[in-house]
Amino acid sequence: MMDWIMYADIQDLKRKGLKRARVAKILGIHRETVTKYWNMTPDEFEAAKSKHRERKPDINTFSGRNDHLQQNLLYRLT
Repeated sequence: MMDWIMYADIQDLKRKGLKRARVAKILGIHRETVTKYWNMTPDEFEAAKSKHRERKPDINTFSGRNDHLQQNLLYRLT
């Protein structure tokens, strides 16, 4: 989950003085996710979000024994 609401919630709870583990528990996300975004600036978050969106699966990495997985992926992408 990479969205501005989550980022804003983390930053808001940080400003209120909560610890990372407490923020994670309140938001229902892993504490390492909180740590990842804890000190990010809005510009850094936007860059990370944009990079995440551009990532696409590389169907060439499938081996021949996983043809059914490749076909399933191709079916879902079309």
